Amino acid sequence: MTLEFREAMERLKAQYGEALRDMPLPEGVPEYVQELMQSGDRDTLLLMLKLSWVFGAQAGQAAQTQAQTMRVPTAQA
Repeated sequence: MTLEFREAMERLKAQYGEALRDMPLPEGVPEYVQELMQSGDRDTLLLMLKLSWVFGAQAGQAAQTQAQTMRVPTAQA
């Protein structure tokens, strides 16, 4: 992991950690993650992270596209 990525994650944790702590997950997910960690199932944990990364990137791209299409044109002189 690059230092930049680690620092970015720490900034995100500091910025959004409290709000996300209260965000519910589907029932059983925390326990499932704990089981995966205890059993050392790195592949499934990484798959979950990759899917989260992809879904987050897609949501960000969709939000950016929506914001660009909703811009109000400025009047030209």
